[in-house]
Amino acid sequence: MTPPTPTIVEVLDEETRLYEELLALLKQEEQALMAGSGHFTAASLGQKEGLILEIRLAELSRQAAVRRLTGKTDTRLSELPDATTGALGQARARLSALLPEVAVAANRVDALLARSLRRLHHTLDLIREVAGLGPCYTPGGSLVQAAVPTLDGTA
Repeated sequence: MTPPTPTIVEVLDEETRLYEELLALLKQEEQALMAGSGHFTAASLGQKEGLILEIRLAELSRQAAVRRLTGKTDTRLSELPDATTGALGQARARLSALLPEVAVAANRVDALLARSLRRLHHTLDLIREVAGLGPCYTPGGSLVQAAVPTLDGTA
C-alpha cells in the first residue's frame, strides 16, 4: 500500500518547520560568532546542508502537489483557489513571513564570517610583515612578491 499523498498545506507546513529550524540554527551560529567561537560554525555546517537539502525536497514535493492539483507545471501558489484564505492562505502567510527572517539571519551570519575572514587575513599580513615576508618593492616602485622560505634539510 502506498503512503497517502501529502496535501499542499501539509507540504507548506513542513517547509515552514524546516525554515524555522534553519532560522534557529542561524541564530545560534550568529551568537557563537559574536562570542568568538568558530567551533559551532564548523559543526553546524553539516546540519545546515542537511536542512537545505530537506527544504529543497519539500519544495519539489510542493511543486508536485500543485502539479497534481492543477495539471500544470507553471502554476504559482497564489493562483490556487483559497490561496489567500483558509488553511492554504494561513500556511502561505506563515511561510511568507518566515522567509525574510531567514534571509536576514543568513546575511548577518555571512557578514560576521566575512568580517572574521578579513581580520584573519589582516593578522596573517601582519605576521608576514614581521617575519620579513611582507610586500617588497623594487627601486622603480613595482611590487615584488617575496618567496616563502623553505627548509631543504641540509642545514
